[in-house]
Amino acid sequence: MANGVITLPPGATNLGTDLSGDHPISFTYDSNLAVKNGNLVDPSGLPTQVKLESGQLQCASCHDAHNDSLGNFLVMSNSNSQLCTSCHLLSGEATVSGHSQCFDCHQLHNAPSGALLLNQATITATCAVCHGNSIPSGTASVAPLTPGVTPVFGGGVIDAPDLGLPSPVNMGANVTNELNKLSRHNADVRPAFGNLMPKTAIQGQGKTNLVNCADCHEPHTMKSGVASAPNIAPALGKASGLTVAGAITVRAKYEYEVCFKCHGNDSSDQPFITRKAVQTNIRMEFAPTAVSFHPVTAPGRGRDVPSLIPGLTTASLIYCTDCHNSDTGRKSGGAGPDGPHGSNIPPLLIANYDTIDGASESSVAYALCYRCHERSSILNNDSYSGHRNHIVNDRTPCSVCHDAHGISSAQGTFTDNAHLINFDTTVVFPDPITKRLEYQSAGPRSGLCYLLCHGKDHSGVRYP
Repeated sequence: MANGVITLPPGATNLGTDLSGDHPISFTYDSNLAVKNGNLVDPSGLPTQVKLESGQLQCASCHDAHNDSLGNFLVMSNSNSQLCTSCHLLSGEATVSGHSQCFDCHQLHNAPSGALLLNQATITATCAVCHGNSIPSGTASVAPLTPGVTPVFGGGVIDAPDLGLPSPVNMGANVTNELNKLSRHNADVRPAFGNLMPKTAIQGQGKTNLVNCADCHEPHTMKSGVASAPNIAPALGKASGLTVAGAITVRAKYEYEVCFKCHGNDSSDQPFITRKAVQTNIRMEFAPTAVSFHPVTAPGRGRDVPSLIPGLTTASLIYCTDCHNSDTGRKSGGAGPDGPHGSNIPPLLIANYDTIDGASESSVAYALCYRCHERSSILNNDSYSGHRNHIVNDRTPCSVCHDAHGISSAQGTFTDNAHLINFDTTVVFPDPITKRLEYQSAGPRSGLCYLLCHGKDHSGVRYP
C-alpha cells in the first residue's frame, strides 16, 4: 500500500515453483502449432494487446505488470472471455448456459486439475459443480416418447432432454446422483492431466470402466437443438468417436460412434447373459454386416415386424440411449435427468427387462421390450405362433431366445441367428438326440428348433 492506494489485488499472489496447474508459458506459438492443435488462432491474427516475446507466449502476453486498470493486470478486458478467445478458437461454439464463459470451469493459475486448468480436481468434479446436487432442480415439461428422436434441449424449458444436460431452468439436474446408481458409467476420480479421450483402445492405456463427462460430451461445443437417430445430439458437442467400421473420428457424426469409443474394438464388456455366440465387441453386433441386429447403425434385416408401435417401421433407426438411459429420467416418465449416466436397472437400462428364467409375464417385466413392441401383438402371436406359450405359460423371458444387441457375422449365420436368436445357455441346452443347439429359419414366421429347454426335447420341432 502506498499513500492509501492498494497496488496489488487482494488474495494469494504467489504462484510458487510448481507451474503444472498454471497456463503454460515459454513455448513457441507459431502457425505450425496453431494448425497442429486445431483450436488456436494463428499468431498473425492475435490482437495487438497480446504480444509474443521472440515468438513465445510469456506471462506478459496476458499481463501488464505496470497497468491494473482492467483488473488482474490484464492486457485487455476478459469480459465475455474475450482475452481467452483471442488465442482459443472457442468463441460462440457453445450455446448452452454455463458453457460459454471460460471461467465457469477454468482457472489459469494454481488449478487443482493440473494441465486442463479446471477449477476442480477432475473433469467429472468440475461438471458436478452445476450438474450435481448442490443446486435445486427446476421443472420441465414431459414430452411423449418417440424412439430414435432426441427432443428439444435448451432455451429455458426443456422437453425430456435425451442426454440429461440441464437448461437454465433445470441447472440442478442431479447427474452426480445418477453416477451413484447400481448400474452406471463410473466417474473417473483420477486427476485429469489433459486427457480428454476415453482410457481404452483409442489411447492404448488399458481397459477400465472409469470415464469422465468429457469422454462423451465436448463441453466447449455443446448446443441446443433436435436430432433424430442416428445423428449425434447437439448436447454432445463435437465429441470424438469410433465409426461402425472401426476407424477413429475426431468428430462423431452419429451417437453410436461416441458409444463405440469404449464399447467397440478392445472392449472390456462382458456378456450380461451367457450366450451360445459370444461377442464382446458391441460395434460388431450392430454392424450392418451382422446377421441380425437392432436398428442402431442401419435398418434391421427383418421386413416383417407386425409388433412395432405406431410411429416405428422396419425402416426406423433407434439410439443406444433409447434402451440405455436413466430409469428415473424424463424419457422414462420420471423427473430426473436423462442420459446413460446411471440406472438402477442393470445393465444401465431405461426400463425393466427380466432375464431370470421363470419370470411371470407382465407389462412391467418386459417394459423395455414393450417400449417399441406392442404387448398385445406379442401375446396375440402376430409375429410368432409360440410367443404367448413361451413367455406366459412357460414363463420364459425374452432374453432366453433373443440377444438384444445383435449377432455379428463372425459368430452367427443368417439361418441360425435370424430374428436375434442367440440362446441363453444357462436355460437352453443341446438336443440330447442330435446334440445340436440351434434354431433354423425356415421362411417367414417359421423355423425349426434343436434344443432342450425346461426339460422338453425339441429335436427338429417346427414352428408354427
